[in-house]
Amino acid sequence: MARSVEHYTAAEAARILRLSSQRVRQLLASGELRGVRDEVGHWEVDARSVHALLDERREVLFGALEDPQRLSELEAEVRELRYLLGRAEARLDMSAQAEFTLREALERERARAEELESELQEARRSRPESSGPPEATDKGTTNDTIPPAPQEPVKRRSWLVRFFSGP
Repeated sequence: MARSVEHYTAAEAARILRLSSQRVRQLLASGELRGVRDEVGHWEVDARSVHALLDERREVLFGALEDPQRLSELEAEVRELRYLLGRAEARLDMSAQAEFTLREALERERARAEELESELQEARRSRPESSGPPEATDKGTTNDTIPPAPQEPVKRRSWLVRFFSGP
């Protein structure tokens, strides 16, 4: 069947208007586009209606760009958005750097805590067993025993010195 040049199929109209075929059928059903159905139920869309809608869409989309005032407003908005994007990217970079630094510090502190824990356990193992607390006699008085001599404080080296000087 030969089609007239004055009509498009719904798919052709969709391609021209850069819309989906479903949207074109919705426009036809609502009357925003003119068309008729053939014997099989396919739409034949009026070409003039398609081009009129295309012109409307172009005017809405691109008409504002012809106005110098609107164009300068859009340029200013683009500059502002680029500035805000740059600030957001800088904040993101700073946050990533801070997170990295905090993770490194956390790992150092965990290593230090493990080292201190092992030193404490070793100190507990090497310390002689004490006889326990002095026993109380009558009414809270203690035995007249000589208290143990104070132990010399253990001279501890920092982890940094131990790490670089060896055992």
